[in-house]
Amino acid sequence: MLPVKRRVVIAPSWKGNLEVTALCDNLELQVSSATAEVFKDDAAAKVVATDFFSQRLIVKQYNPKNLLKLLSRMLRKSNALKTWENANYLFNEGVETIRPVALIEDRIAIFSIKSFFVGIFIPGDDARTFFRDRSKTSSERRDVAERIIDSLVALHSKNIFIGDTKDTNIVIGLDEIFWVDLEELSHPRWKWLRRKKMIRDWQVFFYNWRNDNPSRKLFYEVAKGRLDRRLYWALVRQVASYSRKKFKIDEVQSRLSGATDNADKILAQVRQIVQGSINPAWEKVESSNSAIVARRDIDGALLYCKVYLPRNNKEGLKRLFRAGRGKRAVRNEQMMRAAGFSVPETLYWGRQKVREYTVSIGIDGISMITWLNQHRHDPKAKRTVLRRLGEEVGALHLAGFAHGDLRMGNVLLQGPPEIPEFVFLDNERTSHFRKIPKRLAIQNLRQINTDAVSRLSRSDRLRIFRAYQSVYGAFKKKAEKRMIAEIEHLTRKRLAAALK
Repeated sequence: MLPVKRRVVIAPSWKGNLEVTALCDNLELQVSSATAEVFKDDAAAKVVATDFFSQRLIVKQYNPKNLLKLLSRMLRKSNALKTWENANYLFNEGVETIRPVALIEDRIAIFSIKSFFVGIFIPGDDARTFFRDRSKTSSERRDVAERIIDSLVALHSKNIFIGDTKDTNIVIGLDEIFWVDLEELSHPRWKWLRRKKMIRDWQVFFYNWRNDNPSRKLFYEVAKGRLDRRLYWALVRQVASYSRKKFKIDEVQSRLSGATDNADKILAQVRQIVQGSINPAWEKVESSNSAIVARRDIDGALLYCKVYLPRNNKEGLKRLFRAGRGKRAVRNEQMMRAAGFSVPETLYWGRQKVREYTVSIGIDGISMITWLNQHRHDPKAKRTVLRRLGEEVGALHLAGFAHGDLRMGNVLLQGPPEIPEFVFLDNERTSHFRKIPKRLAIQNLRQINTDAVSRLSRSDRLRIFRAYQSVYGAFKKKAEKRMIAEIEHLTRKRLAAALK
């Protein structure tokens, strides 16, 4: 059997340092030492911080996840070598990152079997820890968010792309933002590849905050002010597409148990509702003929159960080729949330025979229909809310989403009229496009108008469209007039049909 040879490369500034030489000779003992602070230990890598004589160092041991990964890596650069080269490249470019100290590779002949990267420890919190810390003030959060966005924009302007922009790979120093985990870093020559790498960086970055509403909103707000308008909305669409690719229904199943200690009891009651028997603890809610909706209070919060009833005999056949209505609703909500829009949070998805069902947490908001009825005689508040609603629908379309049923009853209003926010409900038929078809844009605007005709004047409805167009901006002046006329015609036609 061929012997294992260890290759050790020490950074020029550390050559001749006896402490570093001793560390490289006893690296495995140092990594497994009880005094080492472990940051990560999984199938892919083990990362520890260790105090070695006078220096605090970070050591990353790269592990092959499985035999296939081991074989695929044997004849290629090891991840430790890629990290070493990329860290040196960033350092030479004047970019703050982890300072490389040593590279260690174990090889049998030309085959790499184990590798280590040693660098100087960077004190500070990673982005996930920082933004989950509720003691941080809003000004501190904004300052760090701006620094992170500015850092990523600056890297891209230098043709440097991180490749793995997870929140745990961003270290927030006292004055600088440090990017670590550099094995995927690249600086390609081709323009099309640079764009692809840039999109990937933003996709992964924004996907980090899909379940953190305040942080996600903050990062989108900052990015919108830093990026070109066309680039910003293109990235939002790409983030939504990335979220669709990453969607796994199994991840939803664990949310209910994390939200309450009575998950098993609740699920037993929900399954009774699916079978048509509503437990006394639940209250039935008015809904369409194609669903059963019930709610109950638990731990001071409202839980909603929605059972999706088959609309016709074709639904079972359709499910052979695409996801069912409940699953599509959960997936679409995740995509919309990742793109920066407010939607219900689903805690559980399940299926009994042909019936799918979801359990979601209640939202503190008021239906737009109810709000309009309550504010008939408050024109100032009404104008502000309707203008903001038009802008939000314009943003929804710019992000590539066409809502399946954008009636006022499927839009909740949150917050005061001066700074309203909107939550989109009933997302099972929502579709996502690179650019939504004109007919679907008209359909959404007609759906809003159908609910609003009896509650709003023609001027109010025109105000919604003008605000929509100020954001979406896809229609020229002549086309805009034709579109307004078409929406009015379709609205009147739909209302006339409903009265028959």
